[in-house]
Amino acid sequence: FAHLDGYAFIMTQDGLIYNSDLNSVTSWTANNYISANENPDQGVGLVRHRNTIVAFGKESFEVYQNAGNAAGSPLSRIVGAAQLIGCVSSDAIAIIKDTVYFAGATKQGNIAIYAYDGAKAQPVSPPDINTQLTLAGPSNVTLTTAGFYGRHFIVCQASNTTFVYCIEE
Repeated sequence: FAHLDGYAFIMTQDGLIYNSDLNSVTSWTANNYISANENPDQGVGLVRHRNTIVAFGKESFEVYQNAGNAAGSPLSRIVGAAQLIGCVSSDAIAIIKDTVYFAGATKQGNIAIYAYDGAKAQPVSPPDINTQLTLAGPSNVTLTTAGFYGRHFIVCQASNTTFVYCIEE
């Protein structure tokens, strides 16, 4: 789930983003959805980033804002914000210090850790780590965050190996 402006949003595997009725998590009108189909692929998950919703697919992601539509979904796609980097699973998305980190996959099947701060997503993992992530396989990669003594970390579990990335360094 992702929450924005009084709505709860959830994404299905076929790329539909459903939203609850305003200020409710229990009422869902049947036609309250939008299709994440600028680059059609399998839906993975959503995350709120600032005042937007980032919708991840297996091979791409799109960014939406609340357009205040009176009927259907309140969301509208931000033109030009979509990128051809997908996410390997909903367990491989984390937010820390106003940046979205995710285990991204290209159409070629390579996996890397990316940072998205509202502009272009950039890889933050070095090539040798990317090789290990790719060998672990997309179903075996998860992300979480941690903070210690003023430092912020992305913790990546890839099969039996753990990688830690300090965002300040």
